[in-house]
Amino acid sequence: MKKSKFILLFVMGILLFFCNTNKIDEIINIPKDFKPQYSIVETEDLSYQYVKRISVRITVPKGLSKPILENNIKHAIKKAYNDQEPKPKVICVFAYELGTNTNDYYTAGKCNFAPFGDWSKADQDVPMDQYDLKFEFYDEYFGKKPKPKKVKVTKETAKEYNVDLNIRKIASRTFVVNAKTNFPDGTILLVSVGRVHYLKGRSSKYSGDLFSKDIRVKNGLISTKIIINDKKWYNEHYSKQKKLGKDLIPDIVKISKKVNFDVLFSPKRQKSEDILRILGKDGEFIKGRGIDKSYSFNTMRVSKEISIAFFI
Repeated sequence: MKKSKFILLFVMGILLFFCNTNKIDEIINIPKDFKPQYSIVETEDLSYQYVKRISVRITVPKGLSKPILENNIKHAIKKAYNDQEPKPKVICVFAYELGTNTNDYYTAGKCNFAPFGDWSKADQDVPMDQYDLKFEFYDEYFGKKPKPKKVKVTKETAKEYNVDLNIRKIASRTFVVNAKTNFPDGTILLVSVGRVHYLKGRSSKYSGDLFSKDIRVKNGLISTKIIINDKKWYNEHYSKQKKLGKDLIPDIVKISKKVNFDVLFSPKRQKSEDILRILGKDGEFIKGRGIDKSYSFNTMRVSKEISIAFFI
C-alpha cells in the first residue's frame, strides 16, 4: 500500500513538472530560432519564509529593438526558472545596457514573472495559467527622453539633504570612503567605484565596476574600505566578448587613470517604510545638490574623481 502511494505521488509530481514546463513555454513564448544576446551579472535569492523569490540582473548590448530586448529578458526568466529547485514563485529580471552601473536602476528594461504579473503576490498559491509577464522599459535605451514626473511638494515636507564625501588613501591601492550626511539613520546609500575606459568604435565613456555596496546610514555616517582591483572587470569584459563576439563587445582601446567614486541615494533601494515616509516614495521630499529628476522619481548622486593607475 505504501509503495503504491509513493509511486502515485511520484507520477503526479512528474506530470505536474511537465505541465508547468509547458505552461511556462506558453507564457514566455520565445521564437524557436531566437539567439540570446545577454550576460547574467547576478542571480539573487530574495526568498522569505516559504516563498521563493529570485532576482536576476543581466546586461544587454546597446541598440536592441524592443521585441528583441523582450525576448532576451524572457529567455533569462525561463533560464532562471529551469535552473532553480524548488521552483521559484516569482522571478524579476533587470536588464542593463552594457557599460552602465548594474547596481543602479535598470537602464534597458525589467520584467516580473509572477501571479498576475505582480511581484507582491508571490505568496498567493495560484495555478501557472494565472501567471503573467509585466514589462517596464527605460525610454532612453531606445533613444527617447522620458518626461520628468511632476510632484507637488510643500515647504513643510521638503528638506535639503547633503552628503559630504571624503576619500582617504591608506595603502598603495586601498582607500577608505567616509561620507557624513543628514539623511536619516537607516537610509540605504549605494557606494560604487568605476574605472573610466573607452571601447573601439564607440564615442561613449564606459565604467568598469570596481566596487559596489549598499550601506545604511548610522549616526549620520557611512564608511567602507575599498581595494582597487582592475583584474575582475577587465577579465569579465573579454570573457563576455568571447561569448558574444566583437560586434557586441568591442575591444577596450583606452583605459583612463580616472576612477569615479559615487554615493547614490535612490528611493527604489530603500527597504524601510519609515524612511520612505520621510523622504518620499519617489524621493519627492529631498532637495539639494546632485538631485536628478530624469526618472519618474528623484535620486541624488555625489561623486569624486581620483587618478589611480590601471593595474592587473
